[in-house]
Amino acid sequence: MSNPYKAKPETSFWKPSVGKCAHDALTLAPQNAFALSADDRVATAGSCFAQNVAKHIKRAGLMHFLQVEEQREDQPLFSANYGNIYTPLQLKQLIERANGQSDIPEDHGDTYAVAKARYIDLYRPYIEPAGYVSLEDLVNARKAHLDAVMRMFRDATVFVFTLGLTECWRAAATGAAYPVAPATVVEDGSLPATMFDNQDFAATYEAMADAIALIRGLNPALKIMLTVSPVPLTATYTDDHVLAATTYSKSVLRAVAGELASKLEDVSYFPSYEIITAPYWPESYYDANRRTVSEVGIAHVMRTFEAGYFKTAPQDAGSLFAADDRNVICDDEQSMESIGF
Repeated sequence: MSNPYKAKPETSFWKPSVGKCAHDALTLAPQNAFALSADDRVATAGSCFAQNVAKHIKRAGLMHFLQVEEQREDQPLFSANYGNIYTPLQLKQLIERANGQSDIPEDHGDTYAVAKARYIDLYRPYIEPAGYVSLEDLVNARKAHLDAVMRMFRDATVFVFTLGLTECWRAAATGAAYPVAPATVVEDGSLPATMFDNQDFAATYEAMADAIALIRGLNPALKIMLTVSPVPLTATYTDDHVLAATTYSKSVLRAVAGELASKLEDVSYFPSYEIITAPYWPESYYDANRRTVSEVGIAHVMRTFEAGYFKTAPQDAGSLFAADDRNVICDDEQSMESIGF
């Protein structure tokens, strides 16, 4: 029997593809890649790292960046005003709410907080941080938003979702999933009872698979690209060191994304996580805080994105960054400001 590895490509071997490779020359092919073109309409959602993908797509003109709601500069750059969606469970529940399949009414007490006579939307607390004058105003704003989410999924040809966390906070009574712990948003006011939930592989896989099924129910032809955020946890509520908790969370998310890409048609995994986090080079793609991804690292990710999904190289659109770029906005970072982190 001949050596079974002889037929494998160079990328299957450590020495030529990593050991003798410069960091900025690292190329990783997407898993189950599909072809994209300038005619595609791409929608984005997920953790704060997903905003970097959205910024590049919008600036470079690689595809049509689908934006179904107007956004202020102090709001996260996504295709709709849902803010950061950190977990597959949060995404699944958003789609159920948008298509009328949720068991939790939009005026349910688990979905909002009251502070200083203002109503705070716990599903997206940093979209309108000052809150609403009345519960009716909050619900009406939500309905308009959910209508926009439906338009987004129906009009898009590509949906990019960045998985960010396994840890989440949920309403104790209804199971509603929040982007951050409500008590980090409102520390002096009326809040629903909550519970901490660190989702394991099975729960994360089920939520992401269910979300994909719901999306395909709205748009059967939609191509779905999954990525994993390389941004470490700001804080963990587990008893583990935050580094260990980060490793667990990202490992689960990476395994889920890869498993779904291997099983489902037109679901691809894009390896931005591996590009940024690989520890095998003397230089790092993180800034001095060891958490924020550097501009150089993001540029490498987007070069790989273009090479992996476009049959013909897109035209050079210049620098990825510009002086007037809005900052990436992370809900979890904002929620930690009250305790000095």
